[in-house]
Amino acid sequence: MVGEGSYYAQSFLPIIVTTTVTGGASGASVRVRSRAAAMAAFRDQSIIVVEGRMLHDEDVLIDKDIIKRAKMRTMFALNLAFLLEKTNEQVLPAAYKFIGYSLNVNPSQLGSITLARGLVQALTSPVAGLLGDRLNRCYVVSFGAILWGVMTVAIACSTNLAQAMSYSAVNGLGLALVIPASQSLVADYYEEKSRGGAFGLLFGFSSLGGLAGGFFATSIGGLHPLGLEGWRFAFHVVAGISVAAGLTVLAIARDPRRKATHMMDEGTGGFLRWLGKHAREMGRDIGLVLRIPTFNIVVLQGIVGTAPWIAMGWLTLYLQLVGFSDLAAAVLNALMALGCALGSYCGGLLGDALTKYYSPNRGKIIAAQLSVATAIPFTIALLKLMPMTATAESFSKYAAVLFFMGSCISWSGTNNSAMFSEIVPEQLRSAIYAFDRSFEGAVGATAAPLVGIIADRVFGYRGAVGHEADPALQAANANALGNSLMAVLGVPWFLCFCAYFLLYFTLPIDKRKSIMLGRQLAAQKSERAVELGDTQPRSIAPI
Repeated sequence: MVGEGSYYAQSFLPIIVTTTVTGGASGASVRVRSRAAAMAAFRDQSIIVVEGRMLHDEDVLIDKDIIKRAKMRTMFALNLAFLLEKTNEQVLPAAYKFIGYSLNVNPSQLGSITLARGLVQALTSPVAGLLGDRLNRCYVVSFGAILWGVMTVAIACSTNLAQAMSYSAVNGLGLALVIPASQSLVADYYEEKSRGGAFGLLFGFSSLGGLAGGFFATSIGGLHPLGLEGWRFAFHVVAGISVAAGLTVLAIARDPRRKATHMMDEGTGGFLRWLGKHAREMGRDIGLVLRIPTFNIVVLQGIVGTAPWIAMGWLTLYLQLVGFSDLAAAVLNALMALGCALGSYCGGLLGDALTKYYSPNRGKIIAAQLSVATAIPFTIALLKLMPMTATAESFSKYAAVLFFMGSCISWSGTNNSAMFSEIVPEQLRSAIYAFDRSFEGAVGATAAPLVGIIADRVFGYRGAVGHEADPALQAANANALGNSLMAVLGVPWFLCFCAYFLLYFTLPIDKRKSIMLGRQLAAQKSERAVELGDTQPRSIAPI
């Protein structure tokens, strides 16, 4: 079709090739007779249609430079989306003090706003993942980013707790759409030996987003720019950037798997027919994922391991109660987020290195478990050994502890995501990331209100947030919140560390099963496509 030479590509499924080139979005077709014409059409439309005879990966010839550029654009867009996802997630806890004062609510009520978002995200993640395995994942990511942007504006306009909880809940749906599809795309674009670094970069950008969101919301929350309360202004700004990120993904990202948007062509009826056609496959995917021992173990440790990360959203308020100014608290949290960004990337590289040079089946487990092991002493140092006064000397101590804590405790998420890509074939990757978010998020989301409830009812936190005029009351509330954080961080991290030992036995077995299952699913899909006459476009996978 495109002649001979140093042109090649790989695809995940067999491809049927003809001399017709079709645009992915417009559907326009053009007849080509030369390699140059094929390259030009591919460059413009990013998809080559398949009709006629079946050919496999090595038979398809496409310009390597085109594929490389598509990969780079997609990774840029996904990293941007992940950055904004964390920014959106972090502005809420970073502004707890100001939201509590504005809405006149206590810590446990503030935690319920985060809980509403987390529960909806957890409940809708499986559906989002199953759709991501069948639709154009770039469209899924784009829609999710735009949705959470709109809901962030709605939260900024809230005047009471009920409104904030409702809009935050819908915000969770947007987050559910973005995360599994993005992680699945990254896994498809990179080979096993380099996925740790790729996920490290993704999570590193996520941490930078948390840094930006936390610093911005905390530092501006007590001001009144343009006549708005500072926290509301921060939410509006983040919302606008989030919508722009969603449009960027839509414009430049490319899904390396087949385009499946044809199910939308006939409106709601077309969608229902498409859903019925694939319902059995979705049910099969659910069963396959839930029967993987490594998945269940990683989710088990993730259920307890996610809770501390959500609970750490209270650190900004804790630092403010210790006596640090809004700006100082923002800087301290930014230092921790910066440490997390560096740690995520370096932790991914460490997992890759251990996998390559020490053990292909244990390298990523060792990196993740070592990271969790460092979390416990850092938590004790932060909440029990640091001075409870806001001085220049204590600021330096908090800064050092928070930066190095972030640098060391952030390796596990990167390596967990890389391990997930190894235990299922690529056809199920969106599903496994989605179910992971569902199970972990459902329990982890309870950490935010749990910290508030323990602080209120066990350790004696008194009054609404942001109303502590008496220094003695502020110090007492700081102690109450610190003790609550110690309980919700320390115990789950210890349980998470213990759970990793089980992976040394299950991961090698599940990796071998994944290879065999992938071949089986690919063969079944090819047979089914021939039987149904399914000639929908499949794109060239830029690996």
